Amino acid sequence: MSKFEVDLEEKLQVCPYRVSSQSSVVDDAEEFEVLEDPCSRLDSTEGDNEPDTIFQWYRLQSFTFGATTFRLVEDLLTAVEHNPSESVELDFNVALEMSFIVRMMKKCEQLEQLWLGSNMFEDTVMIDLVRTFVRHPSLQLLSLGSFQFIPQAANKLCRLCKRKYPSKTIIYQGVIRANPARPVDVQDMLLDRCRFLAQKPKKAKQKRDFGHLMLQLAAAEETVLVREEFEQVVKRFRAKLDRPLLEALMDAFEVPKKLVDTGAMALKYLTKHPTDPPIVKQARKGKAKQ
Repeated sequence: MSKFEVDLEEKLQVCPYRVSSQSSVVDDAEEFEVLEDPCSRLDSTEGDNEPDTIFQWYRLQSFTFGATTFRLVEDLLTAVEHNPSESVELDFNVALEMSFIVRMMKKCEQLEQLWLGSNMFEDTVMIDLVRTFVRHPSLQLLSLGSFQFIPQAANKLCRLCKRKYPSKTIIYQGVIRANPARPVDVQDMLLDRCRFLAQKPKKAKQKRDFGHLMLQLAAAEETVLVREEFEQVVKRFRAKLDRPLLEALMDAFEVPKKLVDTGAMALKYLTKHPTDPPIVKQARKGKAKQ
């Protein structure tokens, strides 16, 4: 039985922590065979429905300081060379550990699938992975993880690979783009909130079209009001607006001397939400006397 086929129960029976008296790394390869951390495993799956040439190894770095990452990769290379493998899974590695994967890919000329989900990638390492995958003679599938976003440089190599080698497949979620964040328009946000509250009151009879208030403000002779006058206009309109929202709206359209620019407010709202004037109901005529 090779050291990669050590039974998991045997590993659990061995003390998982050991540090050499002279060094923090155990130099004895035989001791490393049984001191390997249970979370770091390389095993060959055997079954009727699964091929015998799939290696799974989670975390190249050992928690037990039983070996360095370099030695673990050397052992992985030896295992793949002695046991021709079609698929290798390497999960839960950090950026330092992933830098060794490119070297492994170049040496393993019989690999067809390499699964690298749930890993931490640096941009340079990811670009090297994709570039090596494109040039690899046997690799047909490279999975960076179904939730992994890649930089634009790596995406350019992926598109090149797809055109040149249509049979090759690279799995990833999307591309990181340099899209600047959109600025927040506070005035527009507050007006939309007022519009929503006016149209969705608790009682149906209190429903108001906030655009009708903006039409009143646009048609008024005075387009700049003091705060108290604006509050009275909103009160007469009978729109159920929260006091903090009303204060924030007046602050957003405030002009010098603590006045409210209602003309600019109406123009901004009606530009985004054009509103027809309200229909004026005609007064009912009384019955003619006989």
